[in-house]
Amino acid sequence: MTATVPALTAAPVTVEAGPAPIVYRPLHEAWGDADALAELRALRAQRTAAHDQRLAQIEAADARARARRRADAEDRRRRRHDGRRQGRGGLWGLLPA
Repeated sequence: MTATVPALTAAPVTVEAGPAPIVYRPLHEAWGDADALAELRALRAQRTAAHDQRLAQIEAADARARARRRADAEDRRRRRHDGRRQGRGGLWGLLPA
């Protein structure tokens, strides 16, 4: 990624990252034209919404996987290294599963 960011200038800054370069412009009306500012804010809002949607999808998939792992862990009986059931003492530990 290449970036050159001048300090508080009205000139657009081009950052090459990904398939198309992203053009950053100052967000203050005094530093640039209002149309470019409105376009940039709309683009930023669109990208933020897409990012939030993707993040929600990832979190939902992670929650489903975590619930599935938790259900599988509850169904599976824990055993010690010698084959006995964990947490059972006396004769119950010697009985086969």
